[in-house]
Amino acid sequence: MNVLVIGGGGAIGYWTARSLMAAGHAPVLYDVAFDNALSGSGEGMLQVRGDAADLQRLLEVASTHRIERIVHLAMIIDAESAPVMASRVAVQGLSAALETARARSIGRVIFASAKAVYGATFGDHRAPTYQPAGEDIPRTPIGVYGAAKLLCEEIGRAYQEKHGVGFVAFRFASTYGLGKDAGRHGSLSLGSAMVENAVRGLPARFPKGGDQRQDWVYYKDIGQAVVRACEAGPLAHQTFNIGSGIAASFGEFAAAVRTAAPGADVAIGPGMNPFETSYDAYWVMDISRARSELGYRPEFGTLELGVADYVKEYRALLARSG
Repeated sequence: MNVLVIGGGGAIGYWTARSLMAAGHAPVLYDVAFDNALSGSGEGMLQVRGDAADLQRLLEVASTHRIERIVHLAMIIDAESAPVMASRVAVQGLSAALETARARSIGRVIFASAKAVYGATFGDHRAPTYQPAGEDIPRTPIGVYGAAKLLCEEIGRAYQEKHGVGFVAFRFASTYGLGKDAGRHGSLSLGSAMVENAVRGLPARFPKGGDQRQDWVYYKDIGQAVVRACEAGPLAHQTFNIGSGIAASFGEFAAAVRTAAPGADVAIGPGMNPFETSYDAYWVMDISRARSELGYRPEFGTLELGVADYVKEYRALLARSG
């Protein structure tokens, strides 16, 4: 199956392409630039340059490469600082992808949504209980990022209902993995700093937040979910939470790093809210729908498994780059 990965220059795009290739599919990575640290180790992945919102370019690429599925991952992470650009990449970009699917009879568009559509945690979903949230709870996003993701979900639903374009939206838990660098993700790359500093023999110490729990999803498990959505037949639902379904703390993440990289000088102080967000965004996801309809099973569902693999992959990247 030929799969167009829009936003393929990013870390999730790379790992999604790796998963697609391992499953026997042919990913075509599409982005305005391929400047992530992983891009140079593309391992034969086809890279095509283009703007996510350029409909004519997408139509051309879809025809040239006989695309059968589209995965839309493109987004401006710091949407609050660049709201116009973020809205263009997300909303216009997804609209262009959906129109390409309609015009070229492409079977399904898979969209990277996020837990941000839910907004602030509430009730038993908050600490200390962390009750996993299902897809049908109220969606009350806070800020441009979450609002844009929610609007995209509604546009996708409309395209499926009006034009018959298959549409799936994945609401990711907090992501981690090789490629989530500080340059693009800012403070959200805290976990990457722990792992990568540990491998390089550098300290990684953070003053607070070790008691905060949340759901963590490793990049390779996102790749697995995308493969399953590409291969799935008709689905009863359009939206799926993709995470581990487990509440794990930042302190546990640090402990997993110390286990995977013995002697690592990694520590995080006690307390909550390590990202110092203005609202509680530390969700735990109910992933039962993805399990039952897609057959999704997190291969790296615990931090110990995910962090150990991250350490292995980062060491391999350093070895390749000399």
